[in-house]
Amino acid sequence: MQETFRIRYQKLKDQVRQAYLDHNSDLFLIPNDMRQLFLLPLEDRLSQDIDSLQCFQATYTVALQALQTTKQKQAANFFFLSEESPYAYPCRQERTHGGALFRRPYSF
Repeated sequence: MQETFRIRYQKLKDQVRQAYLDHNSDLFLIPNDMRQLFLLPLEDRLSQDIDSLQCFQATYTVALQALQTTKQKQAANFFFLSEESPYAYPCRQERTHGGALFRRPYSF
């Protein structure tokens, strides 16, 4: 039982250490509002108990997923531009009152 706990604790420490290394190599790995995860120095973080390390690891995983979701939403929004978007194609065809088609002039 004690050996299992020690192995699990060491594995968790290695994951936290890797998270710090990943964050130091790419500061944009997690969203800006989650940067406070890394305010505590690594040595202090590794000296915490297993519950604190598990909370850190779970929050870090959620932060990675949140950034991935945000990137996917941005890509989808860019691909499927709405008419209200400032990036929408400026020459959309519209119907006039008589039903004839015309192109809107460019407006910048």
